[in-house]
Amino acid sequence: MKSNKISIGDGSIFYKKHFIGSHTSLLCIHGAGSDSKIFLPMTAELKRDISVVVPDLPGHGNSHYSCIPLLNHYLDALSAILNFEKISSFIPIGFSMGGALAFELYRRFKSQIPAMIFISSSAILPVSDLVFDLIKNDYVAFCDFLVKFLYSRNADNELKNLSKKELLSLNPSVIENDFKICSSIDHRSELSSIDIPVLIIANRKDKMVPFMLIEEFSRSIAHAKLVVFDEDGHMPHLENPKATAEEIRKFITSALP
Repeated sequence: MKSNKISIGDGSIFYKKHFIGSHTSLLCIHGAGSDSKIFLPMTAELKRDISVVVPDLPGHGNSHYSCIPLLNHYLDALSAILNFEKISSFIPIGFSMGGALAFELYRRFKSQIPAMIFISSSAILPVSDLVFDLIKNDYVAFCDFLVKFLYSRNADNELKNLSKKELLSLNPSVIENDFKICSSIDHRSELSSIDIPVLIIANRKDKMVPFMLIEEFSRSIAHAKLVVFDEDGHMPHLENPKATAEEIRKFITSALP
């Protein structure tokens, strides 16, 4: 995949891209405290079939911002990529917090979005007060806590250690704000109005987003398909990329004309 970086207001946004001439592109949106790398195993499986764009949100990874980015800054940055690359049709793939951004993009670009995909996400994303306490008072303990909940028991220790290292390199205020975005969103009243195909992928024993919320989310959307892996951990696209990519491939084939 090729890399690019464009200027946006008070910073820049970095993204990876792979275009194959398909009319519709996948826009992969990562979650709180992470970056585009979490999608790379999955997109390696998908890029032969459809164009893919994978950004680092402002303040994450290789994207920089001069202040603590808010929700609208994330949306403006994603919009800037769409405009710069002249993408007229796209399917947002929102992982966790990225699902909230996918909803907001649907508001902005409804006519350009033929389908949506959510991974380990829901219409609400409750956050424990313990998360905010740890970020403020013991950031190292928070990083240990988050890695424990993100990954399954069988995840490779090297992968967990790399995630912790990347979390420690981030500005704690950025991650705190990410979780504030998660705790503040509530799209439940909008679900009945979604009239496009939606794919929801989840691990049944996810400790970050309770499965009961994801089931309720799925039932509330008319054309939703729920795919459930009987696993723990929060990141099926990273720990089970081939199976996740295959479900996305089948969904895209059925959803796009």
